[in-house]
Amino acid sequence: MPSRLVLRGRTAATEGATEWRRTSQFAKTDGCLVAARVSTGQAPLVRGGDRESSLALFQYLDPTIQPSYLKTQTLQWGGTPDAPGKNVEVLALEQSAPGGRSTAVLARVFGAAQSSAYISVSCPDPATLASARGDVVRYLPLLPPSA
Repeated sequence: MPSRLVLRGRTAATEGATEWRRTSQFAKTDGCLVAARVSTGQAPLVRGGDRESSLALFQYLDPTIQPSYLKTQTLQWGGTPDAPGKNVEVLALEQSAPGGRSTAVLARVFGAAQSSAYISVSCPDPATLASARGDVVRYLPLLPPSA
């Protein structure tokens, strides 16, 4: 039975002339923290395709991230926990620090909509990270803003 995701901290939405951003933060009872953010106005990151654009997002966030560090993962595209939607590919970066927290970042830029989705998961250890990633896929369906 997975630890339940509960809303913690804040859900913030800001609106500007060219950009819309929504961030939500969640805490799991096992000590994992999840942050999800959807942004529009991402035209400067748009490259040839969504995969190249997503790589550009990671390299914008940290220029030392190499393409070989990223793995293709899937998130739920719409639906509900009881009736999952289709899958959508994202790029994922996972790191564990000895004696520290295990983290994963999943992100995708949607070129046509000039928007991005970014989800970070931080847990006490690799086992709880694996469980939390499963909960993210099941309980946090991805629906980017339309173009």
